[in-house]
Amino acid sequence: MSTTTLTKSARVLVARGTPCAAGATVSGVADLRAAQGAVLTARLTNGGTAPSAQCECAVQIAHADAPAAADWRTIHRFGGGVAAGSETDSGAVAIDPAVMHVRVVFNGNAGAAVTVEALLSAIDSAQTV
Repeated sequence: MSTTTLTKSARVLVARGTPCAAGATVSGVADLRAAQGAVLTARLTNGGTAPSAQCECAVQIAHADAPAAADWRTIHRFGGGVAAGSETDSGAVAIDPAVMHVRVVFNGNAGAAVTVEALLSAIDSAQTV
């Protein structure tokens, strides 16, 4: 009988509590060329003063070793709404082992800042013994 052991790592694309000012863009990228898949989660949190237009998060992937602007494709998108004090989570976004790079882009909020985060758990290797 064989046993497979996975080596995993946590990666921070955008740190917890990162401010995204009204009209600004916050983003983070992970190189997954050596990974064997991953799961990404993201969160948007409105402050005590709600934005007049919601912040949105786009989860994007690229099929290139060194992605340029035109290489990114959106695979998941969600918004944080306009209620004061609300938190909105992306849910678990599975990233296929074939994906070379993943990034998150937070933007679109108007009238007030929000806080954002994006975290990733990657499978770095698998060993069967």
